[in-house]
Amino acid sequence: MNNTNKPGVSVICPFRNRVDLVCRAIESVINQSYDNYELIIIDDGSTQDTSILKKYTTSTKHRIILLRQKPYGASSARNNGIENARKEYIAFIDSDDTWDPNKLSIQLSIMVSKKVLFSYTSYHTYDNETNQTRRIVNGLYRYPWIAFHNRIATTCVIIRKNILENRPFNEQFRTGEDTALWSRIAKKNEPILIQQNLARIYTSNSTSARNNKLFKNALININKSLVDDKLVQLLHSIYIRIRFLFL
Repeated sequence: MNNTNKPGVSVICPFRNRVDLVCRAIESVINQSYDNYELIIIDDGSTQDTSILKKYTTSTKHRIILLRQKPYGASSARNNGIENARKEYIAFIDSDDTWDPNKLSIQLSIMVSKKVLFSYTSYHTYDNETNQTRRIVNGLYRYPWIAFHNRIATTCVIIRKNILENRPFNEQFRTGEDTALWSRIAKKNEPILIQQNLARIYTSNSTSARNNKLFKNALININKSLVDDKLVQLLHSIYIRIRFLFL
């Protein structure tokens, strides 16, 4: 893809504390082979010293912005990042994750060639407790099934900005907010899977997929987001009851 044909992408990275991990995520963005991007880092009420981030925000090579807010949560932080984004595509990276150096180049090239507005990739997970790496070969998620089973990692998603409504992440949700949004978008804009492992997702027992309490809350929040589709919401309620029996 020639420089003149490269679409711009705004990378959104919320964080609270864990400054060393944020720096690792930032470095994986800076090391991208793709150069038409801006990076928006949102400090969600950190109590740690974040002065080390100045070395990034004062860089003249890339547009790197640091926004600060009270600790309202990741959804609010991502929404603030989106509101300040200047590029035509939005990419997300969680503060404790990293990207393959060619992620933006590969993913955006495919999106442009196929004229799609919403895509996600496969990825590797790294378990912080066991130090084990696992390859996650993602499935093809379509509405309404995406609300029932979704392994799309936020760090793997790129979306055309113009299909995101005003403050699209539900700021009342602390879990399940990503699946709730992907489900709403997928209802009108079918996502595509890029079957390449282009990110590393770091997991622990505190992540919602591994913590039963957080996982239950996520399912409940996803169900609330289906209010505009009563039949799917009813089926999802039945699904939740069945899942709860095995948790």
